[in-house]
Amino acid sequence: MLSREKVDILFLQETHFRHNRIPTLFARDFTAWAHSSHTSASRGVSISIKRGLPFQICSQLTDSEGRFVFIKGSLYGSLLTLVNIYSPNNNQVKWLVGTLQRLHSFREGSVILGDDFNLGLDYPLDSTSSQGKHTSSHREVRLALAAHQISDDWRISYPQGKDFTFYSAVRGAYHRLDYQFVSNHIGGYWFNHCIGPCSSIDGLTLTGSPSQNIDMAPKRDFA
Repeated sequence: MLSREKVDILFLQETHFRHNRIPTLFARDFTAWAHSSHTSASRGVSISIKRGLPFQICSQLTDSEGRFVFIKGSLYGSLLTLVNIYSPNNNQVKWLVGTLQRLHSFREGSVILGDDFNLGLDYPLDSTSSQGKHTSSHREVRLALAAHQISDDWRISYPQGKDFTFYSAVRGAYHRLDYQFVSNHIGGYWFNHCIGPCSSIDGLTLTGSPSQNIDMAPKRDFA
């Protein structure tokens, strides 16, 4: 799949790796990995950089709960911060606000953030459920993202689009719970966004390429 989609930077959530028991992943073209894992085989996030991509890693930050990994570096002479987040099922707003504060202290340059929010942001567009509605939690999350100048890049490209990343058998409904956010100043500069089928590691394929030079040319794909 990675070869077919021509992925250059890979974000994985719910990897289920344990501390000190991270397996060798069979992706020969991806040589630089950063992981955040938990003591049990739950949670877990990873970011990987494809061999040959001139991304120079300066520093990284992970938590001990398998919830986030931040990588800071440079790509084609421009500062870039890569972020992968797996939000908890409960108290998402409080957790996310705290995590964004940690990111604010760490980040430099443009931000590309992959996220399994466990929370839809834009009802009814992000769900087929008739029970879906905006709540104070949705508003707080959107305000937090706006305060950190981060935008939902897929939604910018598809303002009225409906595509989903998760099916709830309990509710018999589809939801978009996985997102790709970017710094506001590069939002909308992407095309070929694709929400694809879930992989064996409980996630989605979401790819995008820069539509023009945004200080990170040539074109690169993220998943």
